[in-house]
Amino acid sequence: MQSGKVRYPLDEILLLCLAAVISGAKTISAIARFGEMKLAFLRRFKPFKDGTPARDHLGDILASLDPEVFQWCFAAWVSALIGAPVEAIAIDGKTQRRSGSKAKGQAAAHNVTAFAARQRLVLAQVKVDAKSNQITAIPALIGMIDMSGAVVTIDAMGCQRVG
Repeated sequence: MQSGKVRYPLDEILLLCLAAVISGAKTISAIARFGEMKLAFLRRFKPFKDGTPARDHLGDILASLDPEVFQWCFAAWVSALIGAPVEAIAIDGKTQRRSGSKAKGQAAAHNVTAFAARQRLVLAQVKVDAKSNQITAIPALIGMIDMSGAVVTIDAMGCQRVG
């Protein structure tokens, strides 16, 4: 990477996306519009020297990220932000309401989440593969966060015999 040629630093892009999604943006176009309309707000946190990227450029930047590496890094960042030891972590799978369509033959989306009870914070979340169940997603989720010293709860679906 040639740092002098970076027009939109990744930390600015991620701040833009986070703020836009929290504000209700659901598409790349909506995130780009948020950036245009709220540039003064965003500059309270980061310089945004070149403003925010247009929709196409933003899409290219986000498409270049490795989703699994990003998910792992994001979970590590959230864990570091907590500041207090995580005493209890609840792991559970949920189906997102209205995410599927029988008419279109589209299955509902399933996620497995690790939740820090005391901090009331989602530490990490993994999407369950459409042709699988949460049993396969739980090890990936556990590998993303530091559970040292924490009491971990999980429902019966997560209890599997080894060997």
